[in-house]
Amino acid sequence: MRASSTSSRARRKFRRRSSPGACWTDTCRLHSARARVTLARRAREGAMTVALPVFVTGASGFVGKHVVLDLLRAGHAVRASVRGPAMADQVRRAVLPHLGDDPGERLNFVTLDLTRDEGWAAAMAGCSALLHTASPFPIAQPKDPDEVIRPAVDGTRRALAAAVAAGIDRVILTSSTVAMIRRGHIDGRAFDEADWADSDGPPDLALYPLQGHGRAPGLGHCRARGAAAHHHQPVVHPRPAA
Repeated sequence: MRASSTSSRARRKFRRRSSPGACWTDTCRLHSARARVTLARRAREGAMTVALPVFVTGASGFVGKHVVLDLLRAGHAVRASVRGPAMADQVRRAVLPHLGDDPGERLNFVTLDLTRDEGWAAAMAGCSALLHTASPFPIAQPKDPDEVIRPAVDGTRRALAAAVAAGIDRVILTSSTVAMIRRGHIDGRAFDEADWADSDGPPDLALYPLQGHGRAPGLGHCRARGAAAHHHQPVVHPRPAA
């Protein structure tokens, strides 16, 4: 009876978050507000080590900017990865107007490439947690889906390997609702936290015009789950939806 009740609550919660009138931006703001309250409470209670920076990949992205802002508001130091100095300036300009004071040394940046090993281990050393939001999402999708899939999957592998090397035991990996869809799902079925895509991506890529992005979450998070299990590393996978 308890399991049935829990499953029912999970389905109702998913329906509320995915209601037809819901806006993805509003959903992100709701989760950002909740995360900000939770982080602030945990910082006051000493549940997290505030002195150590939190590492955020993909800081110049939509989700990444919100994550950086919420962490700074909660009193954390942030070490953020971007693709170059211009992106770092862009993030600063985006978050500073929403902060009462300049974060100064609490916000610093490193340049990393999802497709290259160089710099990951050194950049993550001394951090208390990893929030991996980086994943390619070009406006014009390439003809070869692997141009999107390979950086997403390999970038996830590099981020997790660096986190393990740095002794980080708190990892949050931004996912997608596409990573929940697998073969055999029936139209109208309610999804919950137990649903994961097949290792080779969604069942029918014709349903997803952005084919690279459609497969990347399933493949990337299949890799992440395997690596996390191998290293006994807990990983949280938020799955935002439009």
